[in-house]
Amino acid sequence: MPTATVSVLATDAARRRRADALSRDPVARARLGAYYDLIGPRPTADDHDPGMRLLDEALVADPAYVPALVERGHLHLFRARGGDGLVLALADLDRAVTLAPTDAPAHAMRCRALQIGVVIADDAGDDEVARAIAECDTALTLDPRSSAVHESLARLHDFGCDDERAIDALERAIALDPPRAGGLLGHVAFLALQDDRVAVADAATLRLADFADGERLGGRVDAGAGLHLLRAGVLLRMRRTDEARAELQKEIGDATADRWREAAALRGLLSTAGAPPGAEARLQQIEGDAADPDAIWRLANGYLLTDPGAAAAWLGRLPRRSCRVDVARAIALHAAGDDAEARRVIEGCRPRRSWERACSSWVRSRLAVDR
Repeated sequence: MPTATVSVLATDAARRRRADALSRDPVARARLGAYYDLIGPRPTADDHDPGMRLLDEALVADPAYVPALVERGHLHLFRARGGDGLVLALADLDRAVTLAPTDAPAHAMRCRALQIGVVIADDAGDDEVARAIAECDTALTLDPRSSAVHESLARLHDFGCDDERAIDALERAIALDPPRAGGLLGHVAFLALQDDRVAVADAATLRLADFADGERLGGRVDAGAGLHLLRAGVLLRMRRTDEARAELQKEIGDATADRWREAAALRGLLSTAGAPPGAEARLQQIEGDAADPDAIWRLANGYLLTDPGAAAAWLGRLPRRSCRVDVARAIALHAAGDDAEARRVIEGCRPRRSWERACSSWVRSRLAVDR
């Protein structure tokens, strides 16, 4: 039996034991059990509405049922970027930790919710960042082996431009839960590239390729999603252009690729004179759909791997509520070899918060000395 399957079965058994132990109400336990049957290893966006109905029924039967509160908070997070999803998630999770102050899963999910709040805000205050880190630290005190909490801490460190600590936290998460390595190794590679640690990024993408091969043998067809694009980004930095083109062609042929990954692959092929017929027209079609800030961020992140100059240009379209956009543009310009313009951009940032000052200093440390 594949290692990932064993891990999933063990996790499912543990959460069902916890669910049975934390309520005496048979209806509440039955509804939460049905919810676990619905979502399998983890919920998806499609599970939101039917899952919410089951969890609401569980909490009507037992309003103090902590596992159901935690799961409902989790479902609310799928809508954190729009409406009041994050507010509702935190309401459930605040109640869960009030009812059960030493419940590790409740604190782990609250850590995740607060981390998501920091990242999606773009201009989060120092108090919000400190609150998220403190909650994640509490969660780790209760369960030092929580891979999910280490991942949330990695994202918080990434937000504050502390790439070394972010990568360390990601590696801890991988060591604690190897079946989750697929998504985490991609984050390691991306951070290492923007930190000019190409050898680290190279090693991470090779590890990701090995992981994906093993997962595909176990029947998971979407294993290693985005691997070819990441690998191409590394190879382009290493000036192994022919190998990079081959990876970009694989990315275009990957059935799991979304349009933003496809655009990044096409952009890379066009920039290396290896694009197929019709590439420019298809690229223009995709870019025409990049109208909202979230789409622009996703497009620019892909372009950072294959055409950082284009990434910088797209990031220039975003509104500047904090130094976040300036930091991202400067990183892209540095990757494109234009440190003079990167310096001009980052000097235009006026930090108001500690994380903005840290990010501005980090970017300046990457740039060549202006002579």
